[in-house]
Amino acid sequence: MFTAPPPRSWLLLTLALLPLTLPAARAQDEPRAPVKTSTQTCGAYTLRLAENGFDDPEDRVSLVRGGATYASVSDTAVSVDWCRDVTGDGVPEVLLAGFSGGAHCCFTHTLYSLTTPPRKLLTYFSAHSDTLTPRQLDGKGPLELLAADWRFAYAYGLSFAESIPLPVVLSYSGGQYVDNSRAFPGVLRGLMTKTVTDKTGGGEVLADYATLLAIGKPGEAQAFVQKLPARFRTWLGNYGPDIRRAMNDYGLSDWPLRAGVPFSAPRRGLGARSVAPACANTWGWWGAAPRPRCGCTAPRAARSWRARR
Repeated sequence: MFTAPPPRSWLLLTLALLPLTLPAARAQDEPRAPVKTSTQTCGAYTLRLAENGFDDPEDRVSLVRGGATYASVSDTAVSVDWCRDVTGDGVPEVLLAGFSGGAHCCFTHTLYSLTTPPRKLLTYFSAHSDTLTPRQLDGKGPLELLAADWRFAYAYGLSFAESIPLPVVLSYSGGQYVDNSRAFPGVLRGLMTKTVTDKTGGGEVLADYATLLAIGKPGEAQAFVQKLPARFRTWLGNYGPDIRRAMNDYGLSDWPLRAGVPFSAPRRGLGARSVAPACANTWGWWGAAPRPRCGCTAPRAARSWRARR
């Protein structure tokens, strides 16, 4: 069946209306101005925050001095966690945080020494933990930073609310902060659950078992399991081999730095999670893939090792 073309007058009207719709489309594509801008001072630098309320463009915090921007961190949300001298050289450091916008994940922390120009001392993927806590743990020199390792989040049937992170100790060494957890067995032991009761959760006993493995006490770890209530004893007994494999790289991810691998080198794999040949003829880097933009829906829970105390 033949269909007659639309009247010429209708086509002319359509073409006349097109310019009216194009500017609106272009306006939707233009980036919006930040909802909120603010500044604060740390050392000789201005910290400039542009926050957009979980909308595009991403929030950004920048280190600015004399009109020049020396470094910046951007994410769905950003913050300045603290400004203080943690290395003991008289120059303050600033900890910047990026948050990807999930229910409780994911946080990435970047530490700068505010020298001229600023020097990056650490980038740490904190997952569900919202900050790094400075502490003097060895009684001398630069402060250590307490962080968290969430390798057992959701593991072996645990919900996020039940999951407990392992403590991580970051030490200042060779001009950078590196994972030095295994050098602090007393600190790690001190963060263990003191007494297992009927109210103790599976995440707590898992973290305690893993901590004993981390400080080189496999025999004590096994004895710990044997003293647990039957429900935990069977559970950890079933998953014990997997937990031990998963702990192979705990506290060792920064050994390449100590072996001379550049700070900016790509991270590939280590121990039980190795997915690529080791670098520096010793250890591989873990975490080759870009950080995911996490968006979990589990209930919001305590986000750091401090919740265990």
